[in-house]
Amino acid sequence: MQEKDIHLFWESKCLGRNEFKTTDGEIVVVKNFGTLNHGQGPDFSNAHVQINGFDLYGSIEIHIETRDWYRHSHEMDNRYDQVILHVVWKSNSTVRVLNKKIPEIQLSNYFSKNDLQKAQINRSVNFPCVNPFIQQEIPKNIISQQIELASTLYLNQKIKYYLIDIKRLGFDWDQLLFQNLLIYALDPQNRSNAELLFPELKLSMFRRYPFDQVLRALLMYSGLYEQTPMNVRKTFDYVTEWKITTHVPLKFGSCIKWKHGRVRPSAYPLVRLNLVLSWLNEYDFYFDEFWNADLRFLLKDIKRYSLPKGVMITLIQNVILPLRMAKARLSGLNEDIDLSQIEILRYLPFENNHITRKMKSLFQLKQPSKAIESLALLSQHKQFCQSKQCTTCLVGKAIWF
Repeated sequence: MQEKDIHLFWESKCLGRNEFKTTDGEIVVVKNFGTLNHGQGPDFSNAHVQINGFDLYGSIEIHIETRDWYRHSHEMDNRYDQVILHVVWKSNSTVRVLNKKIPEIQLSNYFSKNDLQKAQINRSVNFPCVNPFIQQEIPKNIISQQIELASTLYLNQKIKYYLIDIKRLGFDWDQLLFQNLLIYALDPQNRSNAELLFPELKLSMFRRYPFDQVLRALLMYSGLYEQTPMNVRKTFDYVTEWKITTHVPLKFGSCIKWKHGRVRPSAYPLVRLNLVLSWLNEYDFYFDEFWNADLRFLLKDIKRYSLPKGVMITLIQNVILPLRMAKARLSGLNEDIDLSQIEILRYLPFENNHITRKMKSLFQLKQPSKAIESLALLSQHKQFCQSKQCTTCLVGKAIWF
């Protein structure tokens, strides 16, 4: 047995239980198994356990034997002062930190070495519950409650993020909407670049100067034009031929290297940005409808301006909906997630990608068809499955606990 085998077992959430007893007989309930640390320091961080009813938050350290703590000289390293639980296969000593004994559980009291193989079997599986899920019948109401919870949690997190960001912008909601529409219009590979560049791009520039002049300056100064592969860039040569009639004071402090590998030409940053800016130009870069109108007007825009449905779904889910909710919450109009605003997603098609296909298969769902269902599955993956938060997932609890 190697220590990494126990790491994998603990991380995989294949234990089938979250309640144990310490070697001193104290009741331990693991609320959050923690996140595996691939660097220096304790093995699992951000853990949450209850010991005799008292909540503890911190790190978990794993060893084959208790004495390994001293063999590894952890008593000399103050990073281990935050350890709240010592998990070992064999208990053969005690560990004290800051003159206080660390609670310890001995896994061999509950599992055999063969049980550790569960984690090895699931090592290449994204979801630790995939095998038992197939073997058990989980009530459909639990699945529905869980993915609705995931959607609400995801939107709440986006709202909190935007409420922090709007203060930095002096409560300029249009600017916040504008820069995030541009950020999420780009493919995920280029989104981090967009997050560096577009906060420097002021909406007022497009309202003050002619659109063609600002667009030309943006494409040239941001590197979007010159870095685009020739076969696509040549279709935008007309931009460089526009006569400069107005000086646009546009400069960027960041030097961006745009990514085009493994990106479809139709999703190149130059193409997407031109498409979305041309769409917003139809509104003269004023967004009253985005804030106040029934969002079904966006369905007409998909056809009218040849916007890809996938792009529009991304913009609605990640920008328009949570921003409208954030603005309402800040105004005191609505403290809760307004599910009526999500109705727009019932008119858009299911977002079919490798994540939604896996999640659909995992939850044994009938063929979903609308974007509101793909939002739920993507949220479930991001909030729970990817980080293996099985102990806080209703489905995970039904399977394991």
